[in-house]
Amino acid sequence: MVIRRFILTAVLLAAFVSGLCKPLHYALANVSGGLASDRRVALVIGNSRYGSVAPLVDPERDSRAVAATLTELGFSKVMLEADLPRDRFLSRLRTFAELADHADWAIVYFAGHGIEVNGDDFLLPVDARVLTDTDVESEAISLRQLTAATAKAANVRLVIIDASRSNPFFASTTREMGDHRNDEGLAPPGPTGDVAVVLSAKAGQLAREGGQFANSPFVASLVKSLRKPGLDLDASFHRTRNEVIVSTGGLQEPALYGTLPKLAANTAGRTGGISLSDDAAWESLGATVDRTSLTRFTEQFPRSPWSAAAHVRLAELQRALVISDAIRDDKSATDTIDDTPVTISCGTPGVELTFCEREVAIWARNTGNKVKVIPAPAPMDDRLNLYLKSLESQETNLDIMQIDVTWSGILADNLVDLYAYSSGTENESLPTALDAAVVSDRLVAMPWFVDSGLLFYRKDLLAKYGLKPPQTWEELAESAAAIQKGERARGKRKFQGFLFNGLAAEGLTCFALEMINAYGGQVKNDENGVLSIDAAATEQALKTMSGWIGNISPKRVVRLSEEAARQEFQNGNVAFMRNWPYVLHLTEENSSNLRGKVGVTPLPRGGVLGNRTGVLGGWQLAVSKYSRQRKKAASLVLFLTGIEVQKERAIEGGYAPALGALYRDPDVLKSNAIFPDMYTAVTNSIVRPSRLLGPKYDDFSTILREEVKDALSGKTSPEAAAEAINTRLYALRAPQQK
Repeated sequence: MVIRRFILTAVLLAAFVSGLCKPLHYALANVSGGLASDRRVALVIGNSRYGSVAPLVDPERDSRAVAATLTELGFSKVMLEADLPRDRFLSRLRTFAELADHADWAIVYFAGHGIEVNGDDFLLPVDARVLTDTDVESEAISLRQLTAATAKAANVRLVIIDASRSNPFFASTTREMGDHRNDEGLAPPGPTGDVAVVLSAKAGQLAREGGQFANSPFVASLVKSLRKPGLDLDASFHRTRNEVIVSTGGLQEPALYGTLPKLAANTAGRTGGISLSDDAAWESLGATVDRTSLTRFTEQFPRSPWSAAAHVRLAELQRALVISDAIRDDKSATDTIDDTPVTISCGTPGVELTFCEREVAIWARNTGNKVKVIPAPAPMDDRLNLYLKSLESQETNLDIMQIDVTWSGILADNLVDLYAYSSGTENESLPTALDAAVVSDRLVAMPWFVDSGLLFYRKDLLAKYGLKPPQTWEELAESAAAIQKGERARGKRKFQGFLFNGLAAEGLTCFALEMINAYGGQVKNDENGVLSIDAAATEQALKTMSGWIGNISPKRVVRLSEEAARQEFQNGNVAFMRNWPYVLHLTEENSSNLRGKVGVTPLPRGGVLGNRTGVLGGWQLAVSKYSRQRKKAASLVLFLTGIEVQKERAIEGGYAPALGALYRDPDVLKSNAIFPDMYTAVTNSIVRPSRLLGPKYDDFSTILREEVKDALSGKTSPEAAAEAINTRLYALRAPQQK
């Protein structure tokens, strides 16, 4: 099929160039006539695929974003490196030190694993194996080595360390150098001379992850600040620091050690007029389907590895097949072909955006219409705020929005009723997914793909201890305790029985609702809009969750996001974990230590009479009621949410489809072992009360996660927390339905 051919070819090309097939070690070479008149050099390293611990999601994506930004700003040499073993790490440092010796600016950025031992910070090559503290000197790279590499630059000497993560070797190493050793974050750097050091999170803190598709909060803010015209480096750092504090709710605070000069990275106040390298030029093209631009690239850079990708894209545009149902619901499609593009916001930069751009390009070719794709902001709050601002201002320049399942109630009054265009095709969606898209009997969005909380477990350890996947939360507690006791007795002192996302964020709201529903509880509202949750079920759920803390779950679980829990699980030191479907794909990568060892099942019941359920997650596509191109926009939405596109996404990208028929499709089921369990989980999932509450949903979520966190932290009893939840909900009345 067209999409599959296109995506497979693009993925193979990207794999070759980015280092999935072999290590990446190229430089973005010699930008001439750039923004800067002085000589600037940078070394950018992203270590993701570690040999002895779980791979990381963010470093490869974040390092590319930093390298692209520095290239765009006129750096004469940007060395972008990925997945460096120790010998090549040292070699690249030596090469860079020689460049820095003759440079005005020298910047090193490192993303990956870092550890602190005896007050010193070390960065881990991908081949590091740290069995004792004394191994660090021979296995890792010290922060001092990075600062030394920049020390001879004339004006700017800066090292940026984005490695404030949990120590992946903490549980398995033996102390031989004293007791000063942290399992979380880094230490304040020692004296660094004239070199400034930036840590993405201050000493002892963990940096927040960007997740499956987005850049981390730190890098997302950093690259934006560096691009700000006329903003000097010191001001750029403080802008980044403040934005990260706000975006993470105070959980992450970047720190500066040393002094940054009052020199701006973007001195020209623009990014045009740069004579780009082939890498930067390809980056600037994005996912364009403009033939002229692609042809010009192949002529300008005939020997570039990206030229092959450009030729593939040109050929695919030429071969694109007509998909007849792309405009099946747009009765006046022949009258709407004009130069006014349909605008769609879909996907954050990365895999998700690439899929959307490919699919949109096919619809555009088949209908003769133009489409402008607007990448969505990575932070969820930023994306929602973008949509709210556009809709409240009644702007006409955003036609289609990709919205979270909890936003349909918030945005409903400003969205088109798609019943006028869908011709009943919405009924092919899973009932729970469709339920989340209907507000006050109006189809305000079309379901696109879905999510639900699942239980992941170590198949090998269950077999080792003669256990079966737990059917109830009580069985899970017993099995987790047995495995934890056995593994610790075998020397894994930090082994944990069960991890979950205990951080006070939307993920904890989801898990709390799953636990309450497992014991038979649900959110209710009476005829006056007064909200409540079953007190007995809430109390029992909180007693169960609190009972895990300090027994099968560590006390620090209240600080763990889904991604942080995933990393620890994939390091091999956890028996069970609650998380989202994307985890299985990562555990099955070739570099994963757990490949073939992880099982997945719907979440357990609360007692033998409880429910097996999960909270519905996922995304929908909606059309702004202020769009001047409703028919074209609706046609594109129906194409993107149709069975052909959803099947391609399921097979090639692992996206759980919103269409029930695809869970009976042999090709789909064969492509991903998680889909049968996903179907069970989603069909039994519960929908968060966002449609009922509309704009008040955020208040509901805040109340629930704050009280649950207090119970988990031991600040209040489960009984007191359950009572406080209902007391606070009583004051939060649901808006009267129209």
